[in-house]
Amino acid sequence: NALAAEQSWSFTTVFGTLTTAVPTITGTVGVGQTLTAEEGTWAPAPVAFTYQWLRDSTPVGTARTYTVTSADVGSKLSVSVTGTKTGYTTTSTTSGQTVTIQPGTFVTATPTITGTAQIGQTLTAHAGTWNPTPDSITYQWLRGTTPISAATSATYTVTAADAGSKLSVTVTGTKTGYTTTSTTSDATTAVPKGTLTTATPTITGTAVIGQQLKADAGSWGPGTVNLTYQWLRGTTDITGATEATYTVTTADAAAILSVKVTGSKDGYTTTSTTSAATAVVPAPVMPPASPTPTITGVPRVGMSLSSPLRAWH
Repeated sequence: NALAAEQSWSFTTVFGTLTTAVPTITGTVGVGQTLTAEEGTWAPAPVAFTYQWLRDSTPVGTARTYTVTSADVGSKLSVSVTGTKTGYTTTSTTSGQTVTIQPGTFVTATPTITGTAQIGQTLTAHAGTWNPTPDSITYQWLRGTTPISAATSATYTVTAADAGSKLSVTVTGTKTGYTTTSTTSDATTAVPKGTLTTATPTITGTAVIGQQLKADAGSWGPGTVNLTYQWLRGTTDITGATEATYTVTTADAAAILSVKVTGSKDGYTTTSTTSAATAVVPAPVMPPASPTPTITGVPRVGMSLSSPLRAWH
């Protein structure tokens, strides 16, 4: 009828309600580790899911998995899971928070040293493989257990101050979001004393009583070497004759002379070398006996006496 034709109808669409679950997070909570969102059981299946990871309350990732970064240190993580299904109301649930993210931990290596632990030689430190790779690596060389001032590069040249000590190196790795970590190498053997470069001294001058002799030590090294002198009469040290020059005395007659030079330097073995000997010092020439003067004339008052001159040599 006309009344029925004019009557209008209205319908309200009613959406279903999903049965949800509180999501959970699996995985190790640490920098560099991967976490996975477990959405739980939702119904009626199938339900489509999206994910939103939260650093405290700040959105940080939208995949089902999330790799913890250094930026997360000091914060807690959670994940919001949103389920959608045609004819059902879109619904979100959020997991509980993780523990506070702590700085990551390096997987380190024990550094090694190559080179010979001898004075003047260069040693090289090798950090080994660290995981993850540090943003920076620094070095500190040690003499025994004491840091060596300014020895902070990957190489180190052994010095005289190291003689008698063992050397090692500490390697420190740093990376944002990771605990700064240090590892120390095994020690080298004790550094032996160095060996001086020596020379055989020579003597200039004439080995005659009253003449001065001079010792020439020659070239010693490395660098500046402290030199001392000892003159010898035969094989016996001459008392007090410890200068580079020596004046021959009558006590040296019929003897040969030589000079011993001793070199010393911190960190090096003290070493002595002796010159070749001089010729035998000749004995002094003695003049012949002087003649005895004589007196002529009569020894009376007023008389003249005379003493004729005779040759002296």
